[in-house]
Amino acid sequence: MLFTDEGFFVGFYWGPRKETAEAVARRAYGLLQRLREISSVFTRWEPVSEKKAGRKFTADLAHLEVLARAGVNRTDVGNEVIPDLGFRISLLSKACGSGLVSLRITAGGYSKWVSNVCVIELPPLASGDAALLRVPTLVKVCESVIAFWEPDSGQVGSPGMLDLLPDRNEGVDVGWFTYLVAGHGEPPQVSPPSRVLPVNGKGHLIIATDGVFSCANPEHVKSLRRIDEALNGAVR
Repeated sequence: MLFTDEGFFVGFYWGPRKETAEAVARRAYGLLQRLREISSVFTRWEPVSEKKAGRKFTADLAHLEVLARAGVNRTDVGNEVIPDLGFRISLLSKACGSGLVSLRITAGGYSKWVSNVCVIELPPLASGDAALLRVPTLVKVCESVIAFWEPDSGQVGSPGMLDLLPDRNEGVDVGWFTYLVAGHGEPPQVSPPSRVLPVNGKGHLIIATDGVFSCANPEHVKSLRRIDEALNGAVR
């Protein structure tokens, strides 16, 4: 993690899906184009790579494909590409006050040992752009990731939330926002201030509270735990 437990992440995950570097770059480019419409924070990216340091970077399709092809895993002996582990793209934006925003994509992997992910890490409220942590903004960010990556699961959360919920080896990872993909059952009934929001026929977002989630707010914690119990059952 780049940020303290006050920071939030938007994380989406999916299973094995074999894709080319070009296909991964195309999805990433579509996401970046959509994100730039949401906030200016998402308009100035640079790669997290020493090799690119000091060079002018444009997040166009060609540059993203170069990053994807460079972001492969290789064998220790022979330096051979391990194709079933997919491609990585990592970007950083410094256009968020005194905070940082990062985007990490691992995609195109088809090994059962790895997970494909798209994670956007947002800075703490005090050091970043407060508008980024408003529910309508986060909904648009989630909708954008869902549209371009078609994930199986996802959440908006923070490291501090992990300590508020029981340890589970399986089940739904619950957060401030929790994404349930269509076809995996109907979302549960939730009590205010929580609510369920459909996402363009792709699934549903369960939102614990419309205020910025705080691990120190007992009502927020109560809402989070109610959603966890509704999705995963009571701890025995």
